[in-house]
Amino acid sequence: MPSYYRLMVIEMRKQHRLKLNPSWSYSLVTMVLCIFQVRDAYGQSIGADLFGRSQSGEQGAQVLRYTPRIEYSFPEENDSWKVFAEGHLSYSISGDDDQSIQEFNRLWLRYTQEEWSLRLGRQKVNFGPARLIRPLQWFDQLDPTDLIPFTRGVNGILAKFYTPSNHTIWLWSFRDERVMAGNSVTQSDKDRFASGGRLEISHATGEYGLSYLRRPIELADEEFYSQHVGFDASWDLGFGLWVEAAHEEDGIFQDQILNVVLGSDYTFDWGSGLYASLELNHRQMFGQDSDGIAGQIQYPLSFIEAVNAYGNWSEDASQGLVEWSHTLDQYIWGLGVFYRDLSERNPQAGLQVTGQWTH
Repeated sequence: MPSYYRLMVIEMRKQHRLKLNPSWSYSLVTMVLCIFQVRDAYGQSIGADLFGRSQSGEQGAQVLRYTPRIEYSFPEENDSWKVFAEGHLSYSISGDDDQSIQEFNRLWLRYTQEEWSLRLGRQKVNFGPARLIRPLQWFDQLDPTDLIPFTRGVNGILAKFYTPSNHTIWLWSFRDERVMAGNSVTQSDKDRFASGGRLEISHATGEYGLSYLRRPIELADEEFYSQHVGFDASWDLGFGLWVEAAHEEDGIFQDQILNVVLGSDYTFDWGSGLYASLELNHRQMFGQDSDGIAGQIQYPLSFIEAVNAYGNWSEDASQGLVEWSHTLDQYIWGLGVFYRDLSERNPQAGLQVTGQWTH
């Protein structure tokens, strides 16, 4: 995948209506002042993104988002502390609905040693080799149709342990303020914590992962939990090959949900290099089977321009996007044509204009 796309994975598509809390802005100002007072100690980074997107059509959406960031590190001889904060101020209009958000998108503290690390706070969590259809999308909303993807963080604690054989063990406990989490079909209880972990095995034959999540379900005053088990593997065979699968038991009706993806990618030696990826999806849910397919093509026209095409089709939904992007210094611009039919009753098509300024 071209490097300029790898540097863009920092934004989001979904918006959530929340109560405005002006106190977070004062906290952010206080943090900035504290960092400037100790700026001579170690490393710091301060920046922000101004992002905008407009889609035409009757059901088009307009989004304006500002995300200031602060990062500060306290390195020691054998360990280090790191603080990261990212604000989220946005205003969006979709159809007849408009909403505004002011909050910390991420705010975490991490302590790192050679054999383990611990991160506490609101943080971004994602894993698995799949890129377009992601059965292991348990904690994020990263969308492959976004030129500049963005995801909101989850609250909790994440510990990682690193073995001498280059394996990694994850342990987590998170509380998700969204009603619906990732690819799950049941509603999360946002007042209780989900727990689980992940084992990543690095081997000469490939990379392998095994994940588990126990997530509370919101249903009146009863306590129910859904059980999630995930497996993934990826290989470099001259071309990329991966498999990602998740099994869910909803905890209420004991329904079994299986979601499996088989994917591959390759960069063809044509012109500036044509990158193509393809994923096949099979899903079993509530006693019914469904299949889907997703693909993506990226071609650099020059060092600063590229064309990206994406398509996703299943038996009950489809969407597609063809977009031209221009990247120069701290500016990114995109112009595209999209098609979306997520309900088989209200298809949409139109133009999309995207821009971001990093400063």
